[in-house]
Amino acid sequence: MADYRRFRQMSMAEIADFGAAFADAEESGGDKPLSYAEIRAREMAARKALEGSEALLNSGWAETYHRLIQAGWRWRIAAYVAWASTPRKGRWPRTQQELATEVLGLASDRRIAEWRRKYPEIDQVIADLQAEALLDARADVIAALKASASNPSYRHAADRKLYLEMTGDYIPVNKLVAELKRRGLGPDDIRSMPEEELRAIMMAARQRLEGGDAED
Repeated sequence: MADYRRFRQMSMAEIADFGAAFADAEESGGDKPLSYAEIRAREMAARKALEGSEALLNSGWAETYHRLIQAGWRWRIAAYVAWASTPRKGRWPRTQQELATEVLGLASDRRIAEWRRKYPEIDQVIADLQAEALLDARADVIAALKASASNPSYRHAADRKLYLEMTGDYIPVNKLVAELKRRGLGPDDIRSMPEEELRAIMMAARQRLEGGDAED
């Protein structure tokens, strides 16, 4: 059975820990060596332009970006991770190259590729943030699922099955038959079986299912 409880929001402490892992990441980019003053001037100008732009406010990743900044992340890596955690459709900027050159003030997106190779934690955080997005609509989705599962029409059978799987009340027939066979019983035996014994059989079948027992 699928684990429907594995998605949760990352805490600020977890975000800070991830950010500390690549706090020393080189950000300057480009093939031409730059002085420290040039690097800082370029960085400050790019950051000021980003954080003061209407585009960021409307991008869909501004809130995530500021969360990462508050957790102590380097701003360019925070911007990349926030950007990469959003859906591709309608994403601003459209490509990673555009993000690097037009937003982050880098010469190309090669620096981003280097961050990801050196710090695999970056991809992990992106995946976690993408999963977080599922939580935002969880209440609405569960309400819709409950309403659909409650509809007796055969058209809603799939939603009923999913709902019962989530609540732990659905047991596939083959699993129930397998449990009966283990006890030397057949489907006909359950007709006269006491309710308490039947519940015990169903509980045993459910436990084997949740435990990943592949034996039928």
